[in-house]
Order: sequence, then C-alpha cells, then structure tokens
Amino acid sequence: MDYGIHSCFGRLRWVLMHKPEEELQLVTDPSSWGFQARPNWNKATKEFNALYDVLKGEKVKIDLIEVGPDVPPPNLYFTRDLGVCTTNGIILSYFRHEYRQGEELFLEAMADQLDIPVFGIVRDGYFEGGDLVFLNDKAVAIGLKQRTNQAGFQQMCEFLDHVAVPALHEEDVHLDAFFNVLNDSLALAYERALSTDFLTFLCGNDIDVIPLTAFQQRHFAADVILLEENKVIIGDDCDEMIPTLKKHGVEVISLPMRELKKGSGGPGSLILPLLRK
Repeated sequence: MDYGIHSCFGRLRWVLMHKPEEELQLVTDPSSWGFQARPNWNKATKEFNALYDVLKGEKVKIDLIEVGPDVPPPNLYFTRDLGVCTTNGIILSYFRHEYRQGEELFLEAMADQLDIPVFGIVRDGYFEGGDLVFLNDKAVAIGLKQRTNQAGFQQMCEFLDHVAVPALHEEDVHLDAFFNVLNDSLALAYERALSTDFLTFLCGNDIDVIPLTAFQQRHFAADVILLEENKVIIGDDCDEMIPTLKKHGVEVISLPMRELKKGSGGPGSLILPLLRK
C-alpha cells in the first residue's frame, strides 16, 4: 500500500492509532504525565470508539499500535506525536519530557510491521510530531520552543523535502494546539501564542486566519482532524465554532472528546496520518 504525507490537502486514507485502556489508571498525579486532569477510563474508551467508528465511516484505514503484554505509557494514545510519515518514510520523534521518551519505539516497531521504512531518527535535539503542520506541498510549519528545540528543527530540515518555516510559541504544548490548516488559504490560529514572524509569513502567503479565543485554545479547538480540504472532526466542547467554520465553507463533524482531552490534546493528536491521497 502507498504511504506518506506530502500535503494536508489530500483525502485522509490511512492512520495509526492507539486505543487507551488500563494504562490511564496510571494517571494518579496528572501533572506528572502532562495531563490536565485524571481521565475516566470507561468514558475515554467510549470517546475513542466513537472517533474510530467515524473514521471508518469516512473510509479511513486504521491500524492500531500493538503494545505486547506490558502496560503502555498513558500518553501513547496521542500517536500524532510519535513522528511524521513522509513519502520517503517515517521520521521518528525524540521527546523532550522523560515521561514520553521511548514512545517513538512503538512507532518504529509498527513501521516494520506495516512495511514502511524508517527514513529518519531525530537524536541531535528534540522534535515531536505534533509540532509539525503541513502548510502546502512545498512548506511545513514547525513549532519551536518547548517540545521542539533548534537542534531538532535543524535535523528535521535535513530530513524533509519541504521548506521548514519556524513557528515560535511560548507554551509547553505542540504547535497543533495553536494552529492548523483547513485549506490552502485558510487556517485556525490562536494568534496571541504565535510569533509575529510566523503570522507575517501566513499573511504574505495569502493564508487567512480564523482567530481563536483563549477559551477555544484551552479546549484545543485548533487540534482538529482534517479529513480533506474543508472537512474536519472537532470536539463537541467547541461547538460554538461550528457556525464560523460553516460560514467559511467548512463541513464539521462534532464528537465528544472531554475525557481524551484531559491528556492535553484534541482529536488531531489521536491520529498519526500515514497516507493522504
């Protein structure tokens, strides 16, 4: 089967996911795992199953990470962060926080099973998959500050065929918590958290922005799943955005995500795209 992401704008065809189960019971101290609160395992599983069913209904092929007999780390369901699947193969992340280091090995093992080559491994610095957003077929934005540092950025530049545009921000979350594209001329952005240089770059490349409020950003309203241009999956706690998105011609599928979001991410963080076409 073909693999690889060259742009955000092809139809989403194939993703990698991990279903959270008993490992969520490890989150007795949420802050030590980067969680906002302790999730309810049963409710989180139901939310995951609802997302899984919608993706299947959208004809997306889903492979689930195999974890073996050991209990996996509780953050593993945020598979987006494990790396990036390019047309050359998979690039493995290297996590900044100790509690996530080693998660990329699950992706490395799955790449072998799925017959996708590992094209690059970040080791000179930190890089996490949620910090990369494809802008078009020529450029990507990479969030710089907390989770991805300058050394990791430079190594990604060596691996990628795209021009990498730095997007500086101050928060200890990924770029996709502040910014995501909807089509080649429209994006969601929490502008207060993004650098002036990056916002100027967007303007200069005719990419308009739907601005997010602080409340919407805290609910990860930018962290959507782009099924194809102008069609997204969003958490139902961001329903007040739906009229705005529809006004811009965006079709919206709204799903419950409150328990899963307690891990500090939205629906877009729950999938690692393997193919758009």
